Amino acid sequence: MTFFMYGIVKAVGNTYFVEQGSNLDKTLGTIHELPIQVFVLMSYATSKVVSKVYDMTLGKRIQAANKRVPDAIKIGFGMAVSTFCCLIASFVETKRLAVISKGKNMTVFWLTPQFLLLGAMDGLARDGIEGFFSHQGPPWLKTYAAAFAEFVTGFGTMLSVAFLFLVRKVTKSEGHAGWIQDSIDDSRLNYFYHALAVLGVINFVFFVFIARRYSYKATKPDESKLEEEEIPGQKPGIDEPLNSTYSYKATKANEPKLEEEENQ
Repeated sequence: MTFFMYGIVKAVGNTYFVEQGSNLDKTLGTIHELPIQVFVLMSYATSKVVSKVYDMTLGKRIQAANKRVPDAIKIGFGMAVSTFCCLIASFVETKRLAVISKGKNMTVFWLTPQFLLLGAMDGLARDGIEGFFSHQGPPWLKTYAAAFAEFVTGFGTMLSVAFLFLVRKVTKSEGHAGWIQDSIDDSRLNYFYHALAVLGVINFVFFVFIARRYSYKATKPDESKLEEEEIPGQKPGIDEPLNSTYSYKATKANEPKLEEEENQ
């Protein structure tokens, strides 16, 4: 259940972050309209880089120290990053609203930190969730681990819509328009991001509470390496090593020579 918070933040980032960028100055040198998709691609690239760097550095140390919890720790890092991402997004939105209230605009590159953090969260949390389903679930679940990770993202998107509706309903009262309006300039997304960050902290504490009490299976990361190091041509299911077969053939080939030497 705690995994769904990742899906909520990702859904909000993929919608409102992009909408924020659409209302900012997208000029870059001679480019008058920098596509906002550049930031989406930057976020995607960040997710891949962060996941790879984590696995090669901190992930290896955690795996060596404790083979049971590496996926949970990776998810925890992702959740922590998601909270920080919401806080940065709230700060940027507060500044944006202050700037447009003066009839000015600010550059779209103010959104760079939150897109980078969104990508880092995706690289850590999503890969951690996929690894968790693969390593901690029954054997048949390993094949569908990626599908279950996508399910978490999809269900998180639905929850983000419900959370958005709830915030709009609660904050809208007599004399107050509410935090969520039809126009992003009339909304108070900074408050919404703050509420999302608070929810993220509560979810993170709940996740740590459950993770410390969960009964983990020991992961076996060396299995994939062993499969890669198998000798080409060796058939699966044969218990006898291939080298012993070659030794046996070599011995049979040398038997005639030994017989000739004995006759001499």
